[in-house]
Amino acid sequence: MGQAVVDTYYQAQGWDYSAIDSFLQEVVLNGEDPRKEGREKVFSEELDYFGKNGVLASEMIFKDILGVLSEEENRSAE
Repeated sequence: MGQAVVDTYYQAQGWDYSAIDSFLQEVVLNGEDPRKEGREKVFSEELDYFGKNGVLASEMIFKDILGVLSEEENRSAE
């Protein structure tokens, strides 16, 4: 999944001012974003926790933490 996400990013070397300027002009200022559809596809297939699970990722993490704490509490009570 990681590479699929990275492949939808615009990338330029830090010293390549021409590529950076092109990105700013074309994508940021002119709104020409040919990679947008790819990012949306990766998001919906890989990162849309709410769409897949009905809860936000943060809520899933919170519930997992509560579950672990509850298990540990039950073990220490025995």
